[in-house]
Amino acid sequence: MRKHTNLKRKPARRPDTQQSSQSAELTSDSTESTAEPLHAATLHQPQRILALQRVHGNQSVQRTLNLQRHWVAGEPEDEEMKNKLGLQRTVASDASSIRRRTSPAFGASNATPSTRHASLPTARTRSAFEPSSHPRADRLVQRNWLTDQFKRAAAYFGWGSDAQGQGGTGSKTDPGTKADTQVKVDTQPKLDVKTDPAPKVDPAPTPAPAPADPKVAPDAPKVTADQIKLDAMSFSTPQGIPADGTTSTDAKVGVTPADRTLKWGFIGPDFGSQISDSGKLTPGNDTGGAESVNLQVKATDSEFPTAFTTGTIKLYDAKVYKAVVDYDQFAKGGPYTILNHTVGLNGKFDMSYDPAGQLAQVTVKVKYDFADDAAAAKADDTDIIKKERQERQDKYRQTFHDMIVAGWSKRYQFQNVHEPKSVWGKLNPVSVQVNVQEVKADQHFLIQVKAANQAGQSVGGGVANMGPNLASQLAFNGPGGTGPSELTRVEKLVPAIQFGNNSADLPADAQGKLTLLAEYLRRMNNPKFKFAIVGHANATGQDAHNLDLSTKRADSVSQFLKSNGVNNHTIETSGVGATGAGPGPEWRKVAITTTLPAGWQNTQDVTLHEFGHMMGLGDEYVGSGRVMGSPSTHYDLVKKAFGKDYADTTAKVDGDRASLMEGGDDLRMYHYVTFWDATVKAAAKAPVPVPAFTHDDWKFIG
Repeated sequence: MRKHTNLKRKPARRPDTQQSSQSAELTSDSTESTAEPLHAATLHQPQRILALQRVHGNQSVQRTLNLQRHWVAGEPEDEEMKNKLGLQRTVASDASSIRRRTSPAFGASNATPSTRHASLPTARTRSAFEPSSHPRADRLVQRNWLTDQFKRAAAYFGWGSDAQGQGGTGSKTDPGTKADTQVKVDTQPKLDVKTDPAPKVDPAPTPAPAPADPKVAPDAPKVTADQIKLDAMSFSTPQGIPADGTTSTDAKVGVTPADRTLKWGFIGPDFGSQISDSGKLTPGNDTGGAESVNLQVKATDSEFPTAFTTGTIKLYDAKVYKAVVDYDQFAKGGPYTILNHTVGLNGKFDMSYDPAGQLAQVTVKVKYDFADDAAAAKADDTDIIKKERQERQDKYRQTFHDMIVAGWSKRYQFQNVHEPKSVWGKLNPVSVQVNVQEVKADQHFLIQVKAANQAGQSVGGGVANMGPNLASQLAFNGPGGTGPSELTRVEKLVPAIQFGNNSADLPADAQGKLTLLAEYLRRMNNPKFKFAIVGHANATGQDAHNLDLSTKRADSVSQFLKSNGVNNHTIETSGVGATGAGPGPEWRKVAITTTLPAGWQNTQDVTLHEFGHMMGLGDEYVGSGRVMGSPSTHYDLVKKAFGKDYADTTAKVDGDRASLMEGGDDLRMYHYVTFWDATVKAAAKAPVPVPAFTHDDWKFIG
């Protein structure tokens, strides 16, 4: 019996060098001889495919390849026929584990046919290759057997699997040569094949999977409009930009997710402005003559128009924008301070103006000297006496402080009127806070407390001579006192108003006189006058018409006063028509009567009065060196702040008045002129604007 072990395949010969002989050589461990043609069923599994090629030709091998390609993949009709014939297909992970399928055609045995019957085809071999009465079944049976033999041969000779090449077959190729995509089989039926196989070639290594392209990112999850969030828009120049066509600003919007692309544009007029894809905004150079306009910017998601946000930035006229920049520097650069500011005859204090806080702070540094207590102190004073003395002094300090702060702080306000008012008006209003600070040295004033000073308190030379009693008191009342004097002063200010024929319109000359009256009244709070305005008409025309006309004339005066700020006094109006009137034009008038509230009395506050001297104000009553009608020491500042007419009415020495600097307790608006002067000078210390602010840039409110 010929053995077929340790078979090795010799290198394949080229077709043109192959011998024409159709014989095959079978090799063993010790001998080499030529074998007779054998049927495929008589050989071991690896040689059957070679024997098949010899017996049935290359067409059978090609058919085997095709059957393996299609049947292993499984065709529906073949599966159906296989089930009918009871065939079972098994595919193992390695070729050595593959066994022939158990079927009626092959029988139950899976053993290799004995070589004793090598010259005769077996029944099983015939069943696989000989036709029967079932052509379709024959095809499946043959396919089954051939596929089984192909798999065994492929494993033995190192042929590739389905995954290694197209068509389900593969081969190991010489390096540097291109491998065929499928096995090429000679289709000539009479081509002889050597039985001596070529030496075994190592199987081709399974190629590693190609690395993923690093440039190809996995598909990102689809974003919906609801998942997009746009934050509020901001600008790199939040104060605005000049409409000069060159200056730019950056619009910024936070976006979630961060990789979203935005489209930029404008809502409404763009004034010639442009905005880039990155949000860089370049303004136009035309605001239509306005000092500033609002430019509205819109940022929209490029994919979802419903996801958007807007922002507004101001475009300023080029000159106005200079003020905007200066204002920002001016406001942030404060506070501006003047130390030891001196004004008037005796005034001295520190001024600190804070534009951002809209506050002017006046600080007076004082040192207390309780002369009477010092003189009365004895070495043998008991602790109780010392304690009582200390408590009395502390109470005096606290009372003086509280009276000054409450009486002088935040009574009136200033405003900046520099152009453009739309910019500098943001400084307004400016309030005044007065503080009293006790120090041990370097004081502005020494407050010397003596009982002897009570009757004649005064300020001069850095010393305030004060009495121990700080309370206000009734003074200057009676028939020739303050009340009648105040009435006389107001009556001098009330103009005679003559109307035109059948008219209730105020004449121009009357409006000027009423304006001065209104200024005087709104800038004082004590006394509070009562005005009765009665309208008249001459004795021509119908009575009903004259009554209506006279009422309208009274209302015209009242409305003018109120529109000019006279809301702190009582005004009543009425019309009497032509009652008691004649036909002349002198009856086309209003009569204004001024009275004091019933029971009114004047109160003198000496403490606040003397503190006014410490702030630089002078006396307004007749006294040493002051005659009736002479200007007080603060007259020039009042004139600068309010004008000559108002200064003549208020800041000249006159008869008894309820004014704080006369003989009353009414701190009037013009008494703030030294604070106003110090605020102007403190603001002038700022580096901007250029030129610096002057007194003309600051006015009282009211």
